[in-house]
Amino acid sequence: MNSMTDKISLVTFATSPLQRFDFETIKETHLTTLQSIKCDGKDTALFDSIDFCLTKLENLKKILEDEMPTSYLVVITDGGSNFGRKQSEHAREISWRSGKLQISGHMIQIGDTDRKKTRKICDFTKFKYNYFNSGNVNEFVDSFTSSIKIETRARVAQARVSQARTPQTRSMNNADALLIDQLPDVPTEPVKVPSKQKVLA
Repeated sequence: MNSMTDKISLVTFATSPLQRFDFETIKETHLTTLQSIKCDGKDTALFDSIDFCLTKLENLKKILEDEMPTSYLVVITDGGSNFGRKQSEHAREISWRSGKLQISGHMIQIGDTDRKKTRKICDFTKFKYNYFNSGNVNEFVDSFTSSIKIETRARVAQARVSQARTPQTRSMNNADALLIDQLPDVPTEPVKVPSKQKVLA
């Protein structure tokens, strides 16, 4: 992340999401905000909070349109969701919205509570699962930063390929697709050949 140009937003959640600050370049005040946060909520409205963040990103995409930068949604939780509507339906909806926005979702599990449940949520939402505790700090940091770097490189490479496709190239590809659609169907049964055929000189 480039602290001079990239922007971050912070939303905390218990029974409901609370935006601590909107999209801004990284500042010292953000560290102060993080240090002042206390995890004393009883409920974990995980899906409602992700919904809140996705809506923010959807609104941002409407403003920026094609200039929307690569976006990452990182969720830090100490357990599975225990507040809100039916989880399976909610998770599928989040997966669909994230895919439409081309957002890279990551979930960081802190501690051992409901690890299996959090993994299941990640499977449903297509978010990458990361596990953190006091005994695996270095391993976690290396793994998490490595996965972000690999994904970023892949996105950059894909963007370069897309940019390399000129309108003329795209037009040619569309024309090829139309020609392929017009080809006759391949027979499903062997073609019967007459036993006697005229030989052309």
